[in-house]
Amino acid sequence: MIRPQPVCVDRQSSLLLVYRIEKIQGSFKEVYFHKNGLFSKGGKTGLQKSARIPAPRIRVIFNLQEKAFDRGLSQAMERSLILLKPDCVQRRLIGAIISRFEEKAIDVVGLKMIQVTPDLAKKHYAEHVEKPFYPGLEEFITGAPVVAMVLQGLDVVRVVREMLGATNGLTAAPGTIRGDYSSSRQMNLVHASDGAEAAAREIDLYFNANEICDYSPCLTPWFRAGDEA
Repeated sequence: MIRPQPVCVDRQSSLLLVYRIEKIQGSFKEVYFHKNGLFSKGGKTGLQKSARIPAPRIRVIFNLQEKAFDRGLSQAMERSLILLKPDCVQRRLIGAIISRFEEKAIDVVGLKMIQVTPDLAKKHYAEHVEKPFYPGLEEFITGAPVVAMVLQGLDVVRVVREMLGATNGLTAAPGTIRGDYSSSRQMNLVHASDGAEAAAREIDLYFNANEICDYSPCLTPWFRAGDEA
């Protein structure tokens, strides 16, 4: 990350501010904003008039602060579907577990309480429908409301699963969510997507596009450095 510095670009020594632009599928690039337009490094004079930088998926780092533009996700950013299962809801642990994710600086971009239907359960657990344990799984997941969430963050699929701990609450390490709150193999409180492809499929099952609020928290610069995004 670079600090803004004044540079001279014309005979009148007009001062410009230096910004560093990171495009989602490109490398870092310095550009200069001026009342007469946008310039980038290059050309015989060291500066050339720049083509309009595409609005989607760019990030601006200015004065050591980061601002998100056009709500694009960087390559390192991920989303994951989280379900606070019926046992979590019944035990009044919703707030405690959401707090764990927020304290980790993971963004909650979708949140709702729903009743899982048998049809939705079969779609979600499609790979298990023919297995002997599936009837019990369906009975459990449809037995009370769940809280569905979309979490967003750097490497969030892995991070969340490590925060949850082992599937069996009896063997989950202390300090993990299941290690602290679960004492059961099945009543393990939380479902989390196990990969990027699964996350995309599961998010589509539980959320419409207009139910996801893609925003950039104002505290983001204090959670991670701009070049981590």
